[in-house]
Amino acid sequence: MGIDWQVFIWGTAGGFLAELLKWYNLRESPNMPDYARKVFYWLVTLLMIGVGGLLADLYGIDPGNRLLAINVGASAPLIIQTLMKGLPNSGGNGPVTRSGGDPGMVSRGGGGESLFRFLRGE
Repeated sequence: MGIDWQVFIWGTAGGFLAELLKWYNLRESPNMPDYARKVFYWLVTLLMIGVGGLLADLYGIDPGNRLLAINVGASAPLIIQTLMKGLPNSGGNGPVTRSGGDPGMVSRGGGGESLFRFLRGE
């Protein structure tokens, strides 16, 4: 059983549309976010758009149900965050802090980055 590429493409289209809506809402903002100039942000954005397509395929969506695939793709960040909140806490000995003032780098008080805590929205 392989990837249904039609569902994957519609799911990635949903992820792309969600990101496009975010930037559309920022179009008249006088302050462009600093993270918009960081390569890491755009790599994570592309990864999340791809994950949207993958999730649409994993849900087993019928290829004819394009709107559902688009919806799952657009919802991928929320779906992942909800799934990650269900995982047990991996431990850690301190609060989450921003590393060096960079909003893209999150670290725990005890040292080291925690992708799981980031994905949980902590």
